[in-house]
Amino acid sequence: MKAILYLDYDGVLHPEPVYRSPRGGMHFSVDQAGHSLFENSGILVEALAPYPEVAIVLSTSWVRVLSYSQAKAYLPDALRSRVIGATFHNAMNKFEFDVMTRGAQVLADATRREV
Repeated sequence: MKAILYLDYDGVLHPEPVYRSPRGGMHFSVDQAGHSLFENSGILVEALAPYPEVAIVLSTSWVRVLSYSQAKAYLPDALRSRVIGATFHNAMNKFEFDVMTRGAQVLADATRREV
């Protein structure tokens, strides 16, 4: 069995908060001068390099807002290639998922995956 890293984007790979604009692009909701989206992804790539067995499950609202495929596409190749799924998927009840804490979302996914 692979080790799994549950990955959020906002506050992890870049400062938060990030929102989707009406024109469809993702952006910081407040001025984050000197920062860029996914600015810390290189750090995570380096940290995971010695651990090729670690898979990533997306635990980010980006999946709910965009889609799994679009959220995954924002990651650099080295991280994207590790992604095996997300805590949210379209077969789930969106309203029930939205009221769950992030920890409960991760626990439900880990239970489904028998981690």
